[in-house]
Amino acid sequence: MQKVFSYDKSQVGKSIKDQMIIDFFIRPESDPTSEIKNKKLFVFILHPTGLYKWINGNENSSNNMQLICEPTIINNSSCIQRISQDEFIVRQDIDDGVGKSQFSLRKYTAMFSNCFDDILYTEKDTTENIQSYCLDIDSNILILIFKMNTSKE
Repeated sequence: MQKVFSYDKSQVGKSIKDQMIIDFFIRPESDPTSEIKNKKLFVFILHPTGLYKWINGNENSSNNMQLICEPTIINNSSCIQRISQDEFIVRQDIDDGVGKSQFSLRKYTAMFSNCFDDILYTEKDTTENIQSYCLDIDSNILILIFKMNTSKE
């Protein structure tokens, strides 16, 4: 079997030299017996400071990982949730413009030789107190867990 991909932290720069890998997502290339023959191998590697991607056969892919986002990571636990062989969700909170973070989820889709991302959900204001989330793949429903405000004002 031929080695297609190997990973060394020097591929993503000195900023993550001593950082651990939190999670990864691999989309396999097309099966030679499949009718669809042009899906490339994708590798996504999550470090505390960023989510990086590598696509087999793309320009400059020999040893280069590309930063695609800076996800929100809590307690060094993964924020990648697999949807299918080609898709996953990652939490990436955004600045609301006044210095507060808004909970946000992005969906990444590996399509043949390209990667696309869409905003799946962003809280409407910073008072929603979203604590966790999951996706029910069977019914395609996003489930959000909120922290209740118990103060009596």
